[in-house]
Amino acid sequence: MLKLDFKKAYDTLEWEFVISVLKAMGFGEKWIAWIYECISTPCISILINGAPTPPFNIGRGLRQWDPLSPFLFILAAEVLNKLLENARNAGIFQGLQVGRNNVNLSHLQFADDILIMCQADKDSLCNVKKLLSSFQAASGLEVNYAKSGLLILGKDADWTMEMAQELGCSLINLLFNYLGFSLGCNMRHVSSWQPVLNKVQSRLSSWKAKAFLEQTG
Repeated sequence: MLKLDFKKAYDTLEWEFVISVLKAMGFGEKWIAWIYECISTPCISILINGAPTPPFNIGRGLRQWDPLSPFLFILAAEVLNKLLENARNAGIFQGLQVGRNNVNLSHLQFADDILIMCQADKDSLCNVKKLLSSFQAASGLEVNYAKSGLLILGKDADWTMEMAQELGCSLINLLFNYLGFSLGCNMRHVSSWQPVLNKVQSRLSSWKAKAFLEQTG
């Protein structure tokens, strides 16, 4: 299992890649022109000793906190999803058979939070790395292997360490967080859901406080 981390995902996405994805998905020319205008025209400036520099244009990337950016990023990330699906179907690497119906699971993806699962052999891991390099060449999204994690089951420590060095990432234990859940826990226990419940309660408290201030203000 390979838990990926991308280097400054929003900042490095190539505009031409976004436009090509929109065209491939059948968006209209006028709509695509509007999107390109939105992502390519903003200017930014940098604070130096508290004073802003003259604004300058940027050459790639999506703006953080722009409500449009998450949707565009998800469309771009769909290319990686299709790339992994096609590679699995072509036998370039194999996913894992899970559940009573033997569902083939090769990856889980939520925006830039991605888990890739394959057989524990060197060829499969190297093929996955090549696929990620191809995606980087097209999109500009580069995997930060130094912050990515590798989990290998059923192999000895020497082989596991060799594969981690081959990929350039660190080893992780079975109990790690993904989208707020601790993978490896028994989700039938109430305690396993407590971190999620705590986050929901925290959000509810802030929403109630905000609603109260709006009503009284």
